[in-house]
Amino acid sequence: MPETYQSFSGADIVATFNGQVVGELLSLTYSITREKAPNYTMGSANPRGYARGKRGIAGNLVFAVFNRNALMEEMRNHEDNASQEDIGKFWTYGTENETSYTGNDGHGIYNINEFNEMMQRAAGNGDLLEEGGQNIEIEYADQLQPFDITVNFMNEMGEKAKLSLFGCEILNEGMGFSVQDLSTNVQYSFVARDLEELTSKGNMNDG
Repeated sequence: MPETYQSFSGADIVATFNGQVVGELLSLTYSITREKAPNYTMGSANPRGYARGKRGIAGNLVFAVFNRNALMEEMRNHEDNASQEDIGKFWTYGTENETSYTGNDGHGIYNINEFNEMMQRAAGNGDLLEEGGQNIEIEYADQLQPFDITVNFMNEMGEKAKLSLFGCEILNEGMGFSVQDLSTNVQYSFVARDLEELTSKGNMNDG
């Protein structure tokens, strides 16, 4: 059978925030930028090469507004057994794939995958809603601790795919109201630490 390619519409997508579905999500966009500067030498008007610098990942979230702040409320309602002590706060420098984090209790060094798992668990019990390790409820989305966004795709043919953004932090929040609008939404801008590109996960009907 020849290989076929499947596409996905917005109706085929479910996004989770540290494992918690926020059904009010309308759109998610992201962009990746990197500093690249030309290197010149005498005798040539054209660059000899390009130096590669820092990379940045940023994007926007748009949520429908009903009678609550959907992102904040779902983070509050997300229950788990994680504790704030389970989060690695201090990181040590390594290569891109070897960056590691030290746990609060000093019991060892966490690799990047272990750190991501701990941040997933930390959404429970309102830990993402604490600031500076203090057990107080925050008031603004920009106070949320870093969280992961996983975008799951599955269409009516059973084809599956996944995209993930790691270490997302909210920067800006905005909302507006008008008599011309039939609905209201709230927008957030965010930055992310890492990205796992869109990857096919096969077909759910495959044996």
